[in-house]
Amino acid sequence: SPGDYGITFVPWDTDSQGKEQSVLDRLAALSSNFMSWLAGSPTELYRAETGNCGANCYPGGWHFAPGKIVIYNDHGFGSDYNTLCTLTHELGHEIATRTDLYTGFLSCFESGEERTPYGTNAISEDVAETIGIYAKNQIIGYSTATCSGGTYDLNSRPCHLALAQQVFGTEGGILP
Repeated sequence: SPGDYGITFVPWDTDSQGKEQSVLDRLAALSSNFMSWLAGSPTELYRAETGNCGANCYPGGWHFAPGKIVIYNDHGFGSDYNTLCTLTHELGHEIATRTDLYTGFLSCFESGEERTPYGTNAISEDVAETIGIYAKNQIIGYSTATCSGGTYDLNSRPCHLALAQQVFGTEGGILP
């Protein structure tokens, strides 16, 4: 369960549309190896309704501090695709801030030729988007669609694919 990895929902008690359950279902679909990277330090998931954004509403999230993630514009967040992409992207930020993943990935990012469409300006976004794309491809099915609306063939990017396989294929252990 998410609680086994220190994930708590703060505050989702007014959730009348099953959004917390949608998040729980997506977390349960992730591998225990992925989840183990989050062990050792609590991660809090917050929810923010921002329903007055008209046509500009899209589900998303924000890793706003170590151990703290907010899910926003979550009307429409119930789809497997949106929930999975948002969670794994934001949890990817959390994993990367707790480890030295950035160090090993820096040469890939600096070459520029493998950057994800969403991560063109920041290595942290490139790492998080790589993790989100890989999760989507493994759980929902492979496609060249990114989590942020672009296209990106992760299978043809060996450096990015290796990072994602490391996160999903090996146990993270207890992190600081």
